[in-house]
Amino acid sequence: QITTPIKPVELPDEISSLLADSAASNQQEVDYDLVEDYRIVGYLFEPGKPKKYTIRRKLTVLTTAGVDSASTLSVPFSPLVEHVFVNKLAVFNRAGKQVAEGSLEDYYVLDDADSSEASEDRRVYLPVPNLKPGYSIELEFTLQDYSSSDEINYERYYLVASHPLRLGAVFVAGDLTNLKHASSGLSYQQVNPNLQFWSVQNPIVFEIEDF
Repeated sequence: QITTPIKPVELPDEISSLLADSAASNQQEVDYDLVEDYRIVGYLFEPGKPKKYTIRRKLTVLTTAGVDSASTLSVPFSPLVEHVFVNKLAVFNRAGKQVAEGSLEDYYVLDDADSSEASEDRRVYLPVPNLKPGYSIELEFTLQDYSSSDEINYERYYLVASHPLRLGAVFVAGDLTNLKHASSGLSYQQVNPNLQFWSVQNPIVFEIEDF
């Protein structure tokens, strides 16, 4: 379920440019334990082939509490319909030098506690080594269906977080002839017939209120 390599969905040049612009403009300090520098979700649809998507994230931990909350990351998946592969888990120091990386031998799968009791959903847990305040984590993982499809299935994604998110983006690549979409509060761009994307910078932090 987690050991078979899956090639990640290629990152388009347009998204790479967004990442570069966001990194250059988002330098202000925040009063949080961690910041998510980016979250990029990329779907690839090719008729007659399994659906595949890759999620790329970068987190910067700012405090010891941030280290505690990010010391183990997790990836939800549905083992009855898809498999998952962690393409990258790396830790960088303040100077941007890689100081550690995750190991497949350390990853483990448990039931998804956030799912319903009757669900078969699981989570892959990823211990993050050598994490310290001021360090960053880069995570990249890919999920792919077992079965192929000739249709683009319904997908919904929220580009929000309970901590500051500098840049969020979703792109869809491949045969988009029958793609229909709706969004709110996002910038949308159709680059060409085979690439569309949505993005947002610094969305409002999602906070749960106690009543």
